[in-house]
Amino acid sequence: MSALETKPVALPHSYESMTVAKGLRATTQRNPNKVAITHGDKSRTYRELSGRTDRLTAAAISHFKLNKGDNVAIVAKNSIEYVEVVCGLPDAGAAVATVNPRLTGAEVEAICNDAQARVVFYDDASAESVTSASFDTVEHIVHLGEEYEALVEDATVPDVYPEINEWDPWTIPYTSGTTGKPKGVVLPQRSRLLAFYQMAQEFGCYGPEDRFLGTTPMNHGAGIAFPLAAIMSGGFTEILDHFDPELAAAETRRKATLPVSLRCRHSTMRFLSWNRQFSINTAVRR
Repeated sequence: MSALETKPVALPHSYESMTVAKGLRATTQRNPNKVAITHGDKSRTYRELSGRTDRLTAAAISHFKLNKGDNVAIVAKNSIEYVEVVCGLPDAGAAVATVNPRLTGAEVEAICNDAQARVVFYDDASAESVTSASFDTVEHIVHLGEEYEALVEDATVPDVYPEINEWDPWTIPYTSGTTGKPKGVVLPQRSRLLAFYQMAQEFGCYGPEDRFLGTTPMNHGAGIAFPLAAIMSGGFTEILDHFDPELAAAETRRKATLPVSLRCRHSTMRFLSWNRQFSINTAVRR
């Protein structure tokens, strides 16, 4: 058999595919009333986050009539709703194209058309670029505000859910296009889940008692992976709109009595090295 040929493998009777949404449900069982994530003055407990994710999955099937193999897109800045979309829609069989909200209307249009997205979620920051675009396949455009809340609240449980396997697509982040047009990178559910657990093992700062401060854009692979790794480990995630050195330092000082995990980039570390009042020990698990 050549390296390009495949061989069927029999799965054990106890096998069950793990998806990101299933991982969230499993983590919720540990402590459903614990706050999982905050963003500004918004927060969600694990029970609320998991429940809203499940209702969004139901809405994708019953309201949008999405089928397994369809794609959707999100063009938005960091938010709790962003986490709900990338957890909920793939469990309906629809991979999520995570589009940079700083792109122009023409660029957003090109990526959504390339992804053949049937639904686009957007926020205030990307409203102009999304509403001005001429999409080829988009049937619904949902604003992450009252329209989105109504969608979640009024979701109808479908009669049948698709079978989602862990090797099915989860998200489709797009490259920056420095060597040509942006290209979609299909990430399976399994690859991301394994990455979350590998991060917990390697970094030693993802667990039920740990806190994570998310500073990078969620449309990037790492920007969504690090906060979700904390959630999948039963920890706590706080989302920032963007990296703000003063705010990041203030947040870690304010919560220094608890372990804090900080997604560090070069600019982050450079600021921390300049700020003598900030101890780097508060950015890692004690």
